[in-house]
Amino acid sequence: MKHTLLLAAFFSALPLVSAQEIKLLPSDGAAQDRFGFSVAISGTTSIVGTYGHDHNGASSGCAYLFDTTTGTQWAELLPADGAAGDLFGRSVAIDGSTAVIGSPNDNGTGGVTQSGSAYLFDAVTGLQISKITASDAATNDYFGHAVAISGDTVLVTAYYEDAMGSNSGSAYLFDATTGMQLAKLVPSDGASEDFFGVSCAISGNIAIIGAYGDDDNGTDSGSAYLFDTTTGAQIAKLLPSDGGADDSFGFSVA
Repeated sequence: MKHTLLLAAFFSALPLVSAQEIKLLPSDGAAQDRFGFSVAISGTTSIVGTYGHDHNGASSGCAYLFDTTTGTQWAELLPADGAAGDLFGRSVAIDGSTAVIGSPNDNGTGGVTQSGSAYLFDAVTGLQISKITASDAATNDYFGHAVAISGDTVLVTAYYEDAMGSNSGSAYLFDATTGMQLAKLVPSDGASEDFFGVSCAISGNIAIIGAYGDDDNGTDSGSAYLFDTTTGAQIAKLLPSDGGADDSFGFSVA
């Protein structure tokens, strides 16, 4: 009896394991679509990026909206000017009624080769709101590699941008309502091959941006930075206490 009680206490202390509820699949899925490469969720709406989809040409990309309660796909999102190789859907984010989708291989508003862009969509109607690009877009910046949104603030990174040396990277803040660029973010000690902007996240007025190529703790040890999205000022640089070469700290953040 004693052993039975001990076993009962042991198993009752184990964390509950949730069963799979729903598997999400696109209505028009095909080989090499890369459905699920990027995902995000807000409330009962989930968004899934599919950068290899060919609706507007090979690897033009798309994204899908699903009802998380039923698993029902209710919208397929495509940019108004999508083209082959854009990789639309390489990154996605959603907050409330606004979704943001990165298209890092797009040629941008001014036709700058692979400068990149991002698109804002109404997550209630599925309609495109606006297309956003960096004010200083340049060839191969890869703007739209990572995106995030919180309230009316959108964060988009360009981790191949050269503000502080080749592929040092940068990030940009936009107003989700107007699509207007608010600020450009660069780290105080950025350097070539830091790849600042490989990852990003935002909550309230705080943004975090990864720089996995930073060398403070050895080659490609990596770092992450905190920024105030209201002022655009850097708040802190984050480094692990035991960082070492090739750790790639900052490759993903939240």
